[in-house]
Amino acid sequence: MSEIITKITKLKDLCLLTPLESDRTVIAAPPEFTALAGDIAAAINERLGEKLEVIDSKSAGEEILRERNTILVGNSLHNAGAYKLYRQRYTFVDGYLPGKGHYHIHTVHNPYATGTNAVVVAGSDFEGTARAAEKFMGIIRSMKRGQSCLPRINETDSDHRPFFEFNGNVSNAANIGQPMAAYFFTNDPRQGEIAKEALYARMEDIYAG
Repeated sequence: MSEIITKITKLKDLCLLTPLESDRTVIAAPPEFTALAGDIAAAINERLGEKLEVIDSKSAGEEILRERNTILVGNSLHNAGAYKLYRQRYTFVDGYLPGKGHYHIHTVHNPYATGTNAVVVAGSDFEGTARAAEKFMGIIRSMKRGQSCLPRINETDSDHRPFFEFNGNVSNAANIGQPMAAYFFTNDPRQGEIAKEALYARMEDIYAG
């Protein structure tokens, strides 16, 4: 049985900056997005002089995410690294959100407290992911030469404005995840309160067991 933590004694570093350095960062993409990943690598090399390796996202498991800063091209249905973070509620980009033809780019800060970040560059389909890649390359090209770190990113053109109530049922993961995903995309404070209620209820249920 997992140990129940009753007191937090140390907060993890948020790692607000993401280094784009060849010895610390990789780009992970599935085969269908390899060309987009190559374009991103070329933009980074051209602007910053760093040659980032492009790897198959099948290799982007927790070990890589713990050891390297990782740019994940593609959503949780296509990219194994994004799926890992999706399962752990660090990203919500899938076939539904941000929506067909839409994109979302965001930083996942130090998810495993090892000092490494992930940057999700994705949409709900190929068109959306291509737009995400183009937008991300625009961010790269706007960086000053000699600058080697990305700032925090959370950008989307999603027109989805879902709203989910919580019915008190904590046995269904969707009842917990849907309000959290909606708040993540909309920043609606009402949805934030519902997401918090659902998460607390789930935690109480786990600890009661």
